[in-house]
Amino acid sequence: MVVRRHNDLANILSGANHLLRAFRAVWNFVRRTHDLPESPTNVIEWFDEEQDGHIISDLIAQRRQVDDILNLIHRTFYEIILYTGLRKSEAPVIPPESNWLRK
Repeated sequence: MVVRRHNDLANILSGANHLLRAFRAVWNFVRRTHDLPESPTNVIEWFDEEQDGHIISDLIAQRRQVDDILNLIHRTFYEIILYTGLRKSEAPVIPPESNWLRK
């Protein structure tokens, strides 16, 4: 089912990947407290995404956009990548027990 849905969304490759990665994150979060099998997204062959090479030229304007994000978790995520230089794909895989932000 998730493979079919991923393929149905193939007209926007990054959108398909991001949607099902978010699904996987929620699944894995719930799995910690409930008896669920492995995430069904484990069978997906992710689409290759080409980076647009966009560089932030106006950091103040970018910061204002981040400040306008209503969802606190999303806002914090974008603050971290904005100030650390991490890629969006790198930030979610940092283990929570890592102390790298406190250094």
